[in-house]
This record gives sequence, C-alpha cells and structure tokens, in this order.
Amino acid sequence: MKKLLLPGRHNVGEFAAALLQLEREHFASVLVLAAEGTVFTKAEYDPVLQNTNLKVTGGLFPEILFEGERYTDATVIVAFKETMHTADFLDFTPDKIKERIDCVFANVDPVDKTIFIFIDAFALNKTNLTDALYNSFGTLPRYVGGGTGSLKFEGIPCVFSNTGLIQGGAVVSIIDLQTSLGVSHGWEVISEPLKVTEAEHNKIKSLEWRPAMDIYREVIQRHSNQIFKLETFFEATQSYAFGIAKLGGEMVVRDPFKQEDGSIFTLDNIEQGSHVHVLFGEQNQLLEGAKRARDLAVQSSTGIEKSECFIIDCISRLLFMNQDFNQEIYNLDPHRLGFGAFTLGEIANSGECYLEIFNKTAVVCKLDEPE
Repeated sequence: MKKLLLPGRHNVGEFAAALLQLEREHFASVLVLAAEGTVFTKAEYDPVLQNTNLKVTGGLFPEILFEGERYTDATVIVAFKETMHTADFLDFTPDKIKERIDCVFANVDPVDKTIFIFIDAFALNKTNLTDALYNSFGTLPRYVGGGTGSLKFEGIPCVFSNTGLIQGGAVVSIIDLQTSLGVSHGWEVISEPLKVTEAEHNKIKSLEWRPAMDIYREVIQRHSNQIFKLETFFEATQSYAFGIAKLGGEMVVRDPFKQEDGSIFTLDNIEQGSHVHVLFGEQNQLLEGAKRARDLAVQSSTGIEKSECFIIDCISRLLFMNQDFNQEIYNLDPHRLGFGAFTLGEIANSGECYLEIFNKTAVVCKLDEPE
C-alpha cells in the first residue's frame, strides 16, 4: 500500500500524473478522497478516470484527513497492489441493483474481503443498495465507506469510479484487504420512544401524529431550558439528533439538516412506523465515542497496533466541536498514520449486525499489518 497527498489547489494534471506514476509502480487500484475545495469539474476529471488502467473508487467530501491534519482543498490517493472488483450504480431500484451485483461480482468470493462503498449523500433510496449488498454477501466481508457530497446540501458530481465523476449514484469495490472495524458515536438518549407516524424517504412529516418539528422543538426546549427558534434550527441540529434503536448494535443516529412546513429532513431515511428517540451530543461523550471506535478496531485486529487506518467521521461532529476537534482526530488516530474523510453519512459493518448507513458517527477501519 502507498498513500499520497496532493495538497492545495493542485491541477488535474498533477492528479493524472500521480495515477500514471502509480501504474508504473505496478499498483492495481486506488482509493481517492478529495476535498470539495479542489474545485475540479466533471469535464476535467472524467477523461483521467476513464483512461487510467487503475481500478478507481472514492468520493468528494467537505473535508479530508491525512496523517492527523484536516484539508479543505486537497486530494488523498491510497494505492493498493491488490486488484479491486468495482461496480458503479446509477439506478437504485432493487431489480437493477441486484442485476448489477450479480453481473459484476458473480465470481468474487467475499469471505474476509473488504468492501468500499461510496454513495452520493443526496441520492434517494440509498438503503436499497446497502440492503442488496447485505442480502448478497451477508456477514462474510467487512464494509466501510460513506456519503459523498458538499456541505452546501446540493447535488454535485461527487463519486469517483472508472466511469468518471458520478452524481446521484454510488461505487462499490471489493478488495482482498485484511481490515478491522470500530464504530461508535457517544450520543445520549433524552426522550421516550417516538413513533414515526408519517415519513417519506428522508422527510419526517409527523411524530406521534403531530408535526415532527413541534415534537422536536418541545424535547429540545425541555432538555435545554431555552426557547427554540426556527432560525437557529441548523445550530440546534449540531447538538440534537434522532436515534433508531437496533438489535445487536449501537443506536443508529439520523442527522437532521433542514425543516420545512413542520417536517424535518434527515441525511438518511427513517421508515414510517419505526420508533425514534431524540439524542443529545455532549462534547466529552462524543470524544469518548471516537476513542471507543478506535479501541474496538484495535481489539478486533489481528495485526500490529500502530498501523495505517482509514477514518470515516461525520462532518457534523467536526462542526459541533469546532476548535476542539483536534482531540477527536487524536482519539481516532493517535499515531497520525491515518487517512480519511469527513462524510455526509457513515457506512461500516464488521459482521456483528445489519449493514447500516449511520449519521453523526465515527468509524475506524484499521488496515491489519501482520505482527
């Protein structure tokens, strides 16, 4: 494995040259993590991605991480000698997803492999893809990845594959890579279970047969002893989220990002008929959650403790902690060997439970080097 950082507003020629050099060094596959500040266009990226002999996976994110430092306008390229089996998905209807999985991965043995998943955070029906992958491969591989896109909360081309830079789609890559995973968040339950009485995709219309925004406001006001104003909605969402209880795992967090006419939009779906809790994020508890993610990855690892790691951490955790976020980075990657992305949704599963898309969660994927 080899990792490179292209810092600052490098040009697409430097990106192309880096890929060409990796080809000459006989690498087979690359993971590309780009910060949205690089401002390359699809027209610039596509010829490079389509003409390389390397298998490509990855995404564009609000910020990226390299060896303990955050970047808003750089690109990380991680190269592997192993060949990835890669498929992009542009249609999230169940039949089309299954057809694509069966076609591309028919002869791939998933046992003990790692599956990278990068998906446009603002695409609809994303869970159709994660459900289909889990139904096809179950607990045999490890899964890790995240939601790509911009903090402007508008659709842009943001998924890297050999097809080019994709909008509204996903790329899934299977690679023979030994990894161990830790997933944790540190959020605290502050409400009773609330039934989702009306929802459509990621839009929660009502809780307990009342407008979702009314219930959310009441819980926050009761907990904070402060008046909740609609104009401070986005600020409030940094501290207050929704949680879905799941058997055999931590509560799955859902990140509210917009309200409209009494409804609340979350980054990922909440099913009608399910039950949610309102959660509160206290900084020290969130930092402990990040440390727990690291500890879980190390505990399940078969390799040395001080090794490379792939970090997937929610961008909203960064926004919430602000200048104190360096402590979170240290808790996730104390040896400053890692690389990663600050995402709009986190994907991880090491086989203990169902494959989920998380929000406001920290993930450590440790690349296991033999002792």
